[in-house]
Amino acid sequence: MRTRGKIAKLSNAFVTTNGLDMRTELRRERRVELAVEGFRYWDLNRWKTAEIELVKPILGNYFFKPSLARLLP
Repeated sequence: MRTRGKIAKLSNAFVTTNGLDMRTELRRERRVELAVEGFRYWDLNRWKTAEIELVKPILGNYFFKPSLARLLP
């Protein structure tokens, strides 16, 4: 998947060279992949971080066009 997106492989050397934390990077990747697949909630429970993450405001794109949003209650 990383080669298709032309993204560097996530390795210990890459993480060390760029001053990153491997756990943080793994969680970041899982967040993106699992959110699209609909499994993000269960992953948060698995990591025991649901109480911290689910109370944060949602950032990102709107799911509805403005014309449809006003029709929703």
